[in-house]
Amino acid sequence: MVLTRLGARLTLLLALLLLPLAVLAGPAQAHASLVSSDPVADALYDVGPEAVTLRFSEPVGVDLGGVRVFGPDGQRVDGGTQSREGGTVVTAGIGAASGATGTFTVAWTVVSADSHVLSGTFVYHVGARSGAVEVAGTDPAALTTTRWLARWALLAGTTVLGGLVVLRAAAPWAGLGSSRAARLARAAAVALLVGACAKLLVHVADASARPVLEVLPLLGDAVLGTRAGLLDGVRVLAGVLALVAALAWRSRYAVPLAGAAVLTAMVALGLSGHPWTSAVPAVAVVTDVVHHAAAAVWIGGVAALALVLAPQEGGAEDGVARAVRRFSALALAAVVTVTVSGAVSALLQSGMAPGTLLSTRYGATLLVKLVLVAGVVLLGWWQRSRLLATVASSGQLFRTARGELAVAALVLGTTALLVDTVPARESLQPQPFEVSATDEGGTVSVLVTPSRSGDNAIHLTFFDRVGSPRSVDVASATVVRGDLPPRPVELEPLAGSHWVAPAVSLPSSGTWTLQVDTLGRSQQTSFSVDIDVADPPAG
Repeated sequence: MVLTRLGARLTLLLALLLLPLAVLAGPAQAHASLVSSDPVADALYDVGPEAVTLRFSEPVGVDLGGVRVFGPDGQRVDGGTQSREGGTVVTAGIGAASGATGTFTVAWTVVSADSHVLSGTFVYHVGARSGAVEVAGTDPAALTTTRWLARWALLAGTTVLGGLVVLRAAAPWAGLGSSRAARLARAAAVALLVGACAKLLVHVADASARPVLEVLPLLGDAVLGTRAGLLDGVRVLAGVLALVAALAWRSRYAVPLAGAAVLTAMVALGLSGHPWTSAVPAVAVVTDVVHHAAAAVWIGGVAALALVLAPQEGGAEDGVARAVRRFSALALAAVVTVTVSGAVSALLQSGMAPGTLLSTRYGATLLVKLVLVAGVVLLGWWQRSRLLATVASSGQLFRTARGELAVAALVLGTTALLVDTVPARESLQPQPFEVSATDEGGTVSVLVTPSRSGDNAIHLTFFDRVGSPRSVDVASATVVRGDLPPRPVELEPLAGSHWVAPAVSLPSSGTWTLQVDTLGRSQQTSFSVDIDVADPPAG
């Protein structure tokens, strides 16, 4: 079916809307992680630092969250959060409150480039340990459940409405402009809109560390001021357009309007999720949109078949049977497209390492999804090869379609889990090992990257008892594991308080002991720490 002029205009509007989003989004980044903190977690200082500084592996957003610092009396003492060095360093000044004695509690919340919210807490002590205060926040379990339900509703609504639109356009004679079809379209549009709104609310609550019911005043700033909020807002707009189209389902403008809304939601999903943080974001986003669109043709078509055409099956050869045959051809092409695009997406999200499918949560969830998809394919193949000829008389085709639809609902459920799961390529990325040590002069922050068997970089940052950088004139170190003889480590000064060993060979996984001896201001110090070293990623 050729799109009307309105459809063409909507398509152009969609392109004009999404192109700036892609351009303004900036370069793709991975799932960020906290690399180091100053002050060091659980360190004891004679004089408190005047600021809390967090360094992340990738740029993060702090517009809705940031760093909160609570003094020993439980009152918030920070003066707001600032980011620098391209967003990789986040700082919150403390000011006069740094002179208080006791335990300070730091709670931080940031947003990674893939829209995932990262958060954590730690404490440090000034003068004495008085115990951490309880920091109010959101309920993680409730947010996780609500987020999954929101994603499921968003995916289900987009998929069903998209398939209904395509099948109505491909088989205009089948009666898919009927009141029954309109009810299905409205249900799908409501699911899309409710899922998009819930997703926006949950994201703002998570990113701001506030209860869901208290984030309504923040929605405007979230949508207009953050990338993740903007994309959530685009999906809400798509839901509104979808509902308008569904309410006017008998209109000739309904199909192009609903199609534009569905495509908008699909592209926004790709730009805000894992595809955007892959090594080749443009390819990954396009692949994700194609995958979602093909799944909509397939699963949404099954929904139309089972819920709209089934009651009309009584011998309507000229209408229903022709539509079923047309859908059968579309479904075959859609299954092939889903398979190819899904394989490409899996490779991109696993970092081209097949072994990650067996050793990560993302891979395990993906395997469950593949099993469910295979079940839907087998049911569809049975329909096509055995039952198509009897569609007008037996009704078995439609009963099997309902079985397909039930399994497809589980497929969408696992997809909602995948969207919220750290990709295999990132969960197997080397994570730095950080520990705080004490010696006669104060504290030492020890950072080992990537903390995998093989060559590692070891960073030592020295602080005195009041938390200020401590200059070290000479530093020597050894590493040892088990009964092996100690091996010397060549340390190089990057600054007086920062020494690094750029390539230390730790050839096997397990616990290695690092022994460090220093001389500074005529004071000799020494300390030792245990370093946990993991095996490299499989594949």
